[in-house]
Amino acid sequence: LDRIVSFLPLRDMVALGETCRYLHQLCNSQSAWRRICGRINPRVRTANWRRAAILNYTKAIYSQPLGGQWHHLSCPVSPSVANGFQRILPTRDHVFVLDYDGTLFLLHIDMAFYNRGILRWKTVSHYMVLAQNVKDFCGDPRSCMSFKYLYVLVSQAGEAQGPDMGGPAMGGPVGPCDCVEVYRQADGRRVFKMLFHPSMRFRQIALLGEETHRVLLLLTEKGKVYHLTINESQLEQPRSYNMQMVMRKVSECLANHVISRLCAGPNTLVYITDLGSLYYEIHSREVYRNLFGTLQPFGSFDTEMPIAVPLPSKVVLCSISKNHLALADEHGRIFTQGSNRYGQLGTGDKTDRGQPTQVAQMACPVHIWCGLHHTLVLIQGRDMRKEIFGCGCGAGGRLPGWPKGSPTFVKLHVKVPLCTRSMCSTRECLYMVCGYDTEEVTLYQQEEQAGTPGTKLEKETGTTYRNYMNQLLNCSSRQEHVAKTKEIVAQMPLQGHQKDFLWEALNVILRAS
Repeated sequence: LDRIVSFLPLRDMVALGETCRYLHQLCNSQSAWRRICGRINPRVRTANWRRAAILNYTKAIYSQPLGGQWHHLSCPVSPSVANGFQRILPTRDHVFVLDYDGTLFLLHIDMAFYNRGILRWKTVSHYMVLAQNVKDFCGDPRSCMSFKYLYVLVSQAGEAQGPDMGGPAMGGPVGPCDCVEVYRQADGRRVFKMLFHPSMRFRQIALLGEETHRVLLLLTEKGKVYHLTINESQLEQPRSYNMQMVMRKVSECLANHVISRLCAGPNTLVYITDLGSLYYEIHSREVYRNLFGTLQPFGSFDTEMPIAVPLPSKVVLCSISKNHLALADEHGRIFTQGSNRYGQLGTGDKTDRGQPTQVAQMACPVHIWCGLHHTLVLIQGRDMRKEIFGCGCGAGGRLPGWPKGSPTFVKLHVKVPLCTRSMCSTRECLYMVCGYDTEEVTLYQQEEQAGTPGTKLEKETGTTYRNYMNQLLNCSSRQEHVAKTKEIVAQMPLQGHQKDFLWEALNVILRAS
């Protein structure tokens, strides 16, 4: 019977398993899910066939062109052999894709804009496999469009030693070790390879600096950060040499802390510890002024010295750009900091913030992405539908549907697929990565576990006002915003003269606009 069930479409099999206890056990058997997974992606090898089948069934990469009056969602040809999509990095002509098996793909994309801004593919996109057993990869954080090289962190079996990084003698055999491979992003050809000692195991890499003085940062599995300096102009010269790898000052100053994640921006690095604490490392006067609004302390301390960020709770999401930063804590609250010249902080004004400031109308984001002068947030509603909200500069179609931009988060005119889990944007396109992982844990604490102070009435009131704000965000025009606000004011426990004043103020605002 389980063999017969395995021929059902995946949606029908899930629905059948919800009818009774016997069919639930039958439809959740590993043998049935293994047959389904083999039909979707025969190359997958795993112990959890149900997770792999659902992950591969829901995987997709969607893109929407920015700019123009008309918007159309496109799905480029993606590698069918990939075991889900864990992360992507788009450039002008390529998209780098990392799957859950650690395989890194290079998608060659030829695209053109036809028919009122609708994105059409000139030719069928093709792909190539860059590397296997990949742990992480990164490009120049200053621009995802023009960087020359891609750095890939790979875990490999023992082989003869190449360009040495503190390992045994040259040419001698080494055991399983990590290495960083450098690929030319234009054609995917490997131009350089760095091998590390088997005792050094890494989980993430990041880049800082200029091409002639590139700083490669490596986060070990024990939570320590090391760095080495590379001159990219010499990478393609055929020679072998040793480099010195030095522990970063953040690991020396915070010896009792375990760094769990790196977040790199232009001349900026953010360290997130296992306890959710956040530290800055800023190497540019301009970036320091944008983030803190002053240059007074800059230059009086070592630029590698970590700067603590005062936050009341654990950080779970973070994104940083040249001008500002956005993050979310374990309670789902969103904080922004930095330059607010275009309203990219979403605070409703254009006043810069030198410290993290909470954004009132948004909570529990699935993903956050900071552009140069705008911020995007992926939100999941109670009906499981997902929407993308944005704030800041709307020039060039950065905020679809809002060409003049907005100082508050507004709902963008983007059709978001149900299984979208992350997003990123380039100058031409907004990309959405889809895939449902059954083993993915929630980022945020439940209200019962959070232990935040407040009575039941306060929680109910907060929920009511959040519902009011969601209703406002769903409005598409100024008239609808004002009408909905009047309706909400009428339901608030205010005195009569207070309601009259607010209604009249809304009418004045509407007439002035």
